[in-house]
Amino acid sequence: MIKPIAYMSIEIIEDPEFGSLTWDTKLAEWNGQSAMTDGTKFGLSVGTPSESQPPAEAESNPDKTITAESRIAYRSIRRGDAHIRAKVADEYVSLYPDWHDGEHILLEVFQSRLQLDSIRVRASGEVEIFYSDDGMFGGHSLIAFLNPDGALDHTELFG
Repeated sequence: MIKPIAYMSIEIIEDPEFGSLTWDTKLAEWNGQSAMTDGTKFGLSVGTPSESQPPAEAESNPDKTITAESRIAYRSIRRGDAHIRAKVADEYVSLYPDWHDGEHILLEVFQSRLQLDSIRVRASGEVEIFYSDDGMFGGHSLIAFLNPDGALDHTELFG
């Protein structure tokens, strides 16, 4: 006898700033799609205070609140990422020759090849911006980590 598979209900909200978001029970965050004011689309993750709840409480009764800090950070980032993209390019352009048999690339070309992939806004207002590398580093992501005040804290090459 085949037993029916029970599916969990999907929780979706329509937020006036973030748009349509779906709750991810495993990550305890909201996920969706968004766009910069210039129309550039990206994946969006919005952290909640459940990140700091004890695991048992977060699993049974997660705090799904979207904080004021995450809203402020999102508004700031959504206006554009050119200044962050420029800082990421400045930090990584010198590594390009190591991945391409000594070939160099102009900073402006490097910067233009970085493609915004997704943004994660944490409940604290910290932000992670993920860029696809357009094959410059073998398909890795370049990640910019921003403080709640919007300043670049550090970057990472990941993947």
